[in-house]
Amino acid sequence: MCFTSDHICMSVNMYDALSFITATVKRKFEIPDEETLKYVLNGDGCEIDRDDLFDMLPISEPVVILRSAQVWTKVTRSGLIIV
Repeated sequence: MCFTSDHICMSVNMYDALSFITATVKRKFEIPDEETLKYVLNGDGCEIDRDDLFDMLPISEPVVILRSAQVWTKVTRSGLIIV
């Protein structure tokens, strides 16, 4: 981490960030740890592999997080969407 008079910069491991998001979603919605979540693009429902999520994700494309048995339907809100 570095500090300057203008800003703070921090190196973030995106895989760790995704693990944190996943754990938070599972805790908030009482989803068992062993259940796999799906990450899909809101625009077309295309499922994204967890390992490729940040490499393939357009910066403005909302992501829908689904439980393994849920089916995607387009959501009309912007940002990270948890269904």
